[in-house]
Amino acid sequence: MTTSSSQQPQPSGVFPWFERLKTALSDAVLFILGTILDIFIALLLRHGIPGRLTEAQKRTAGMIKSSIYARLVVEGYISKGRGVNRYPEWDELNNRLYEEGTAAALAVSGTRNEGFMDGMEKLVDERFSQGNGVQPLINGPASFEQRYALIEAAKDSIYIATWKLYGDDTGIKMVDSLLAKRVQSPNLDIRVMVDGNVAIRDPKSLDQLRRLVDANIPVAFHHYDERPFDGFHYKVTVIDGATSHPIAISGGMNIGNEYSHGYGTPIADHPDRRKWRDTDVRIEGPNARADYLGFVRLWNDQASRSNSIEPFGQKLLSISLRSDLPEVSDFGAAKVLTTVDEPEPRSRQKVTLAMVYAIQAAEQSIDIENAYFMDVPAIRYSLVDAMKRGVTVRILTNSIESVDEKAVAVPILKGLYKLIRDAGAAGVPLERCLLYARKKLRPDLVNADTLHSKFMVVDREFAVQ
Repeated sequence: MTTSSSQQPQPSGVFPWFERLKTALSDAVLFILGTILDIFIALLLRHGIPGRLTEAQKRTAGMIKSSIYARLVVEGYISKGRGVNRYPEWDELNNRLYEEGTAAALAVSGTRNEGFMDGMEKLVDERFSQGNGVQPLINGPASFEQRYALIEAAKDSIYIATWKLYGDDTGIKMVDSLLAKRVQSPNLDIRVMVDGNVAIRDPKSLDQLRRLVDANIPVAFHHYDERPFDGFHYKVTVIDGATSHPIAISGGMNIGNEYSHGYGTPIADHPDRRKWRDTDVRIEGPNARADYLGFVRLWNDQASRSNSIEPFGQKLLSISLRSDLPEVSDFGAAKVLTTVDEPEPRSRQKVTLAMVYAIQAAEQSIDIENAYFMDVPAIRYSLVDAMKRGVTVRILTNSIESVDEKAVAVPILKGLYKLIRDAGAAGVPLERCLLYARKKLRPDLVNADTLHSKFMVVDREFAVQ
């Protein structure tokens, strides 16, 4: 019921037309501003010369528009941004991460003792599991060979989360594999989750996802109506997660040709195929159960929400957790912990917090291979602290020639510059701050040699992937 300023009851339905008018006017203003912004960005990218944008320029324009829109939402200029979308200021966030991670690390003595793992568990509110078999999968063929084999052998469930399932040879083969498994095992629980904002902008990707939906394989388009700019970069494949033998593959690889190198498809032997450098990890054992439970939480959260961009009219059903999940057998000796960051204002940023903690606990070496080493002050401060203690830091990232998105080349170079600048100002010897930029191995090909891995190894004892 609507009440007037004098608190007198008003008949229901007096003002709905006014709210609809406000919404229509707001949408019209946003459309006009968006059109003006499109023209301005296009002229900027083409140095003032009218004409069509290249595909690379279109991607850059989209990134610029999304960044501007996100800022307007976060600041509350667009109504969806008021209250719930108010993120902490960048400096405030980094100071909190640095101070909290550093304080926790001071309470332990290095990475080689139980105190380090206990401190990590308290910091991120997750638990290490023991008895895991861990196998690094270096580059696409190693990972996708196992993915296809695990899908074929699955007995209970197949859960796949990825930033994007491409509409290329690899995307088609993955969908073919899932459809064949659906025919072979009609009662198998198969589900796929993708970044909804990314998927709906690619008709070829949507074509493949539609094939899954048409075969009664539900696809969750990860998206929050109240925070439409949030991204979904989680990548995991979990096989038989509710059984005593769960297996998970996680890491940097999406489902596309550049990641897989075209493994198992007609382009596998093509000399001009893209072959990105990337790393996945196969985990067999108790932590794969944790990955299963993490997928369930994310899926059920999406199933409980409205989704204004859902393209196929699906009604997602939640996953019901069994009360009698069997104990998971041991398959190795590795201790593994999984933590997932949700992109929301109240997030504790546990992944970054864990990295700060591990860096501050380092005693000998820190090796980072990261596709997009940009300036995160909490990480930079911690790396300089480590180098001042005598720790050797080695960082491998993309150069402007090898990076897949040219728009991020400047932030990468600025991140490297600020690190070496601060290290020099702190009196760190150059041999403790070793920075490497990946070369472009095939100059005649576009985006063929990108480094896409994202991991850190501390004291050759502890890894963040």
